[in-house]
Formats: sequence, structure tokens, C-alpha cells
Amino acid sequence: MCLLVFSIYLFLILVSHSGADDSFSHESGSSAVRNFGGAVGAHLSDLLFFIAGYSAYALLGLSFFMLWRARKLVDAIDLPGFNEPMPKWIAWVRPIGFMILWLGLMGLESLSIFKGTALPAGAGGVVGQTISGVFQQLLGLSGAVLLLLLCTSRLSTFNAAK
Repeated sequence: MCLLVFSIYLFLILVSHSGADDSFSHESGSSAVRNFGGAVGAHLSDLLFFIAGYSAYALLGLSFFMLWRARKLVDAIDLPGFNEPMPKWIAWVRPIGFMILWLGLMGLESLSIFKGTALPAGAGGVVGQTISGVFQQLLGLSGAVLLLLLCTSRLSTFNAAK
């Protein structure tokens, strides 16, 4: 239930993010808050967009995926083999796969033509700018794009591991 409330709140604050609200990255001087999450939602959405850019929406996707997965587990309780022990390493596979996917998305967004001027730190956020800058310095533009595409496609398939 808490995850459902968190997912809905995250959806509301990200969708209603406004550059005219007071937040970490800028001050508007207006007392009116346009974010559906209030002043806390305005600051939180600004922080998420500052760090991750448009990839902040990936957190929303992750929270809804976790809700779907929890529902699937509840439905599968009566299935044979449900009580079999899981390998200890499996708990780390999905989070690592998601982080690789998320970092790759931030880097690709930062390298894209669409720069996300409405966001505090651009389309990929500060993390995306850092990742894309390092990879572009080491591998050039083409190499950085290929490596980040690899991160978002093949390496993130760890998320699908059962």
C-alpha cells in the first residue's frame, strides 16, 4: 500500500513540475505553488530532474513495475515451488541492472539533440552530463553513444532475471 501511495505521489509531482515554483535550482518569488505535491513536491521533483533529467520518469516506471511484481507474487503464492529458496546473489541482479539502465539513459539523454531546456540541468541531469562527458572524452561521440546504447540494451537485461 505504501508503494502504491509513493508511486502515485511520484507521478503527480513529476507530471506537475513547474519551473515557476520555488525549488533548489531557482527562486521565483511567488508564493503560489503549482506542483500537485505542494512545496515538498516542487523541491523533490526539481531535485530529481536536476540529478537525473528526464530519466526521473524511470523511477516512476520502476515503482509501477515493483507494484506489478508484488501483485504477481501474491497471485503466485499457491503455485508449487514457490517456497524454494532463491540464490543469495539474485537479490542484487535487478538493482544492478536497473542502475546500469538508468545511468545509460541519463548519459544518452545528455548526448541527445533535445537538450531539455525546461529542466534545471538539461535532459540528462547532472549525472548524465558527467557520464556523457567522461565517455565522450575517452571514446569520442560515436563510442560514447555506442557504449551508452549497450548499457541501455544488453547490460540492463539483468532486470529480466528471475
